[in-house]
Amino acid sequence: MSMRVEQATIDDLTEIAALYDDVADALQRSPTNWAGWRKGVYPTRAEAEAALPNGTLYILRDATGAIAATAILNHDQPEPYLALAWPIAATGDAVAVVHTFMTRPDSLRRGFGAQMLRQLHDLAKAQGCRCVRLDTYQHNGPAKALYEKLGYQRVGLVDLGFGAYGLDLYQCYELPL
Repeated sequence: MSMRVEQATIDDLTEIAALYDDVADALQRSPTNWAGWRKGVYPTRAEAEAALPNGTLYILRDATGAIAATAILNHDQPEPYLALAWPIAATGDAVAVVHTFMTRPDSLRRGFGAQMLRQLHDLAKAQGCRCVRLDTYQHNGPAKALYEKLGYQRVGLVDLGFGAYGLDLYQCYELPL
């Protein structure tokens, strides 16, 4: 069965919110919370609800029909991104930005994350984007390994304002399309 990324609908919000909580809970239970996410802080249902009307919330279902991965793909670059020397000189709608990308905890290491990102790359290219950008907490080894395996280039570290949660710097990446 070929799994395709699809735009989420309002009917998917409850499952996406549960996925956000499941991922945050799993990270809190692990010896290292690679992403630094905290239930009730980030990510929350509010992020999904804000992306839904814009058509920027995406999901990938597994063979059972359950959501295996989700992400937001838009053109919104956080303010600190603007201080970086990006390899691709692109702005606005020429840049696709991945936010709140995650895979269901019981679906890890099964290729869903890589499959979702590759399909998001194709979507961004079809939208005329020149590159895809994203960030991850600087100590998120699993995410960094995935991004680099997919061809993303490290660009620099930025402070996204989450120091109060012990999350000082985020590694930014760019993938030319």
